[in-house]
Amino acid sequence: MPPRRLEQERILAALRAAGNPLRGRAFDELYEHLQLLTPVVLGKFRKTIGDDDQADLFHDTLSVAKQIVEAADPFAFFAVALRRRAISWVRARKNASKQSLDDTGDAGEQTSLRKDDAKQIEAWAQGDAPDGDFVLDAAAFLFALPERDREVLIAVALGDDREEIAARFNTSRVNVDQIVCRARKAFEAHR
Repeated sequence: MPPRRLEQERILAALRAAGNPLRGRAFDELYEHLQLLTPVVLGKFRKTIGDDDQADLFHDTLSVAKQIVEAADPFAFFAVALRRRAISWVRARKNASKQSLDDTGDAGEQTSLRKDDAKQIEAWAQGDAPDGDFVLDAAAFLFALPERDREVLIAVALGDDREEIAARFNTSRVNVDQIVCRARKAFEAHR
């Protein structure tokens, strides 16, 4: 087992043994380890997310400390939550810059979500995905959905906050959850 994973297992055992895992030395060790893990997890975002923003994302992600500690693998849970927050942050930043361009009347050429997704799916189909057949099935299913439902599902998959998604599509969070639930059931039936 790699040294980093051994250290994670030791910290995890200490957390499980602690009476209150959110207080004490075990949580302090988890905090320090997650802080060191943050630049590794956010490696591909280095060009768009600076050190100060990484620290902000780290602390924002720790707002769900209870869920992190209770997860079967807190380190994996943290990594996924951090990546999702980073994706949301980058998307919000891009949307803000597009909005400012729209406000000045110089929007330039905007690419549609569908074109970007089609390029990604094409890359997946060429072997960049772990299971190309599944991705193609999912892509075909996704593009058969109404545009609004498709965009809601993609936003959810990218980790956007469901409240923000609801506001963006002028609907309720419950409706966003219903769209996700209906799509999940329909996809299972489709497969």
